[in-house]
Amino acid sequence: MPALSEAGVLADALCLTHRPVVTFARRLARDLHEHRKPPLTLVRRGLGLLRAEPRVVARQVSLGAVPCTPREALARIRALAAV
Repeated sequence: MPALSEAGVLADALCLTHRPVVTFARRLARDLHEHRKPPLTLVRRGLGLLRAEPRVVARQVSLGAVPCTPREALARIRALAAV
């Protein structure tokens, strides 16, 4: 990401985070509502994603992203827009 910043095409890199259980519940509710797959498949996949989330966030942070909540991200974006 430093190369993008140096090229002037990246103002900030954000990794939006919630508590993993919140993300799991929201994803499951959405997918059940949309009848995406059988419920047991959705639960199994959701649990796998729940376990993987810390690694996903850590990877994005290692690439230069800033982990933040949606509220924090909005504040950062507004601050960048104000410049």
